[in-house]
Amino acid sequence: MDKIIVIDRCEEKHKSISVNDREALDYTVVCKSDAEREINIGSKSNINLKIFVSGNASLNLRAYLNGEDSKIELREVFLAEGENIKLITRIIHVNKNNKSKMLVKGVLKGRSSVFFDGNIVIGKKASNSEGFQKSEVLILGNNCEYKALPELEIENQNVKCGHAATIGRINKEMLFYLMSRGMSEKEAETEIVNGFLGDCLKDFVR
Repeated sequence: MDKIIVIDRCEEKHKSISVNDREALDYTVVCKSDAEREINIGSKSNINLKIFVSGNASLNLRAYLNGEDSKIELREVFLAEGENIKLITRIIHVNKNNKSKMLVKGVLKGRSSVFFDGNIVIGKKASNSEGFQKSEVLILGNNCEYKALPELEIENQNVKCGHAATIGRINKEMLFYLMSRGMSEKEAETEIVNGFLGDCLKDFVR
């Protein structure tokens, strides 16, 4: 299987990528502005999609599993430090025997506002498909606003799908413990945030 590595810093607002049959795509998107991305995926392909969003940004991403026996794993990380972020993420199962995983993980600080609209669509022809969506959000401060619309649209009953979501605030006991070890409050918060995002951030620096 041929492997393609793409690093996209969203210098173009609109971009479309096609993944041919039996190709593997490692696609990293770093978005700090407004952008739209579309990915069309053939058969027997493997897509590893990593997204990092920060600043006042809006990212609209659509991935179409047009072929058969393909897999996409999407990890989307956002960091809002007083900014407004809008994320619209769609994975569309057009054909059968495809698998998708969507993990969204983010941190809000200050007067941040984040809107996330995530959707996995299973089309009528997409039998034997699997789709799972999960979001985990950490909120620091009392002036943050987070709104999420996770959705599953299923038009074929011979599938396996699910979704989960957690929203939490910083652990005060952990914060106190780290400060008792000599860290300032800011340093302790940074340590907790790095631990929360750690697994996803490792993927961006491989």
